This record gives sequence, C-alpha cells and structure tokens, in this order.
Amino acid sequence: MNEYLVNDAPALKRADVGFAMGSGTESAKEAGDLIIIDDNFMSIRNAVLYGRTIYINILKFCRFQLAINVGAVVLSALMPFLGVEDPLTITQLLFVNLCMDSLGALLLGQEPALDKYMKDPPRRRDESIVSKNMFIQFVIMGLYLTALGIFWFKSGLFDSMFTSELQFKTGFFTLFMFSAILNGFNVRSEGFDIFKNLDKNKQFIKVLCGMLGATLVIAEIGAILPALGRMFSTEAFFKGLIPVIILSLLIIPVDMLRKLVCGTYKNK
Repeated sequence: MNEYLVNDAPALKRADVGFAMGSGTESAKEAGDLIIIDDNFMSIRNAVLYGRTIYINILKFCRFQLAINVGAVVLSALMPFLGVEDPLTITQLLFVNLCMDSLGALLLGQEPALDKYMKDPPRRRDESIVSKNMFIQFVIMGLYLTALGIFWFKSGLFDSMFTSELQFKTGFFTLFMFSAILNGFNVRSEGFDIFKNLDKNKQFIKVLCGMLGATLVIAEIGAILPALGRMFSTEAFFKGLIPVIILSLLIIPVDMLRKLVCGTYKNK
C-alpha cells in the first residue's frame, strides 16, 4: 500500500488502495477501492491495520504449512534410499495435510492486530509473498524435520522402547505431528516472543490442543479399535511417549537458534 489518498478521483485510480469518504463525490467513491462510510479518518487507520494483519496472518500460515510440506516431501523421497520404506503412510500423510491446511488456517487466522504493524513500510504491489526470511525459515525447519526422521530411524536409540516395527513407526508419526503442530508457536513472531498475546487468540490453544489430541487418538486407537489402527497403520505404544514429547519440543529452541543466527529476532 504505497499511498492513501482521499476524495481525489484521478489520484484514487492511481493509488494501490484508494480510500474515499462516504460523504465524498460519486466520482471519488467510484474510483476508490474502499469507502469510509462514517467519514472518520480513524477508520482509515483501522482499515490499514486490519488489512496488514490479515496479510501477516496469511504469511504465518504459509510458514507453518510450507515447513511441514518440505519435511514430509523430503522424508518420503529420501528415506527409501536409507532403507526405510514408508516412514509416513498415505493415510498418515492425508491426516498431516488435513491438520496443516484446514486446522492450520484456524490456528493462525485469528492472530491479533498489533500496533507495531503500523510501523512497517508499505509493500510493493509486485512484492513476492515468499520473502528471504520466510524461505530460510521453512527450508531450515523442513530440513530439521528430515534430520529428525533420519535420527529416529537410524540412530538405534529408540528401538528398545517399542515392541514391533509398527509401534516404532507409529512413534515417528506421533513425533512428526507433534513437532509440526508445535511449530505453530514459532511462526507467531519473528522474535523470541512466540507466546505473547496468546490470550488474544484463544482459538490458537483450542485448535492446537485439538490437533495434539487427535494425533494421540490416531496413534493409540489400535488398542481399542484395531480396524482403525490398521487403517492408519498405527499400533498403540506408551513406553516411548516421553521421548517423543521431549524430541518434539526441541523444534522451538531450534527455530529460536535460527532466528538468532539469521538476525530475524529483532521485533520490528
């Protein structure tokens, strides 16, 4: 949004986003993109703030989704060459996509409008939605998930915690999902204040807990309903749950380290 021009039809046509007042001329209102019906200049400020908030929330969702997509694709392509067939099955990948797409939008779609957004410079009309920082973030997080998968399957540290190969793979599915979901905290801010203003987006906690709970249900459902366990290729496990939770929490300090090294930790 490069300029805000009021009640000047030629200028309104040239502006990226033209604001016209409700009491202005008909030609100005026809040329404008937005009409402020209450003739209040504060409404212009609010329109800019919430417009920027919607755009920033879209960027947060893209960071959230792309990191998981990179991790899932690279894992599925690389692991067969390392002797691991189907680290994530088709039904498990469908569940991943469900959480990352529909529920991911609900997770981040109501992030609050912050006054600091008004200090951001205007964005060019032709500016790419994928910035350098965003690209670095989702690539590093995707590669981290890939490295986590290789460590899980090839280190041999976790084999004794599971009684079968299916349990072992169920443990990785749970680890992958937990890490992906907790990455939602990382994308909330480019700084270290990833838990700030959570009280202004109560839906975030509800959806996040819902996704974590649904993942646990799918992982453990085989103990109650074997047919559903076979459908999702999962087998109930309990002994390995603690290391799964600990490893999944590591995605938060890993991204904070990325922010520190890449210099994106400063609040703008």
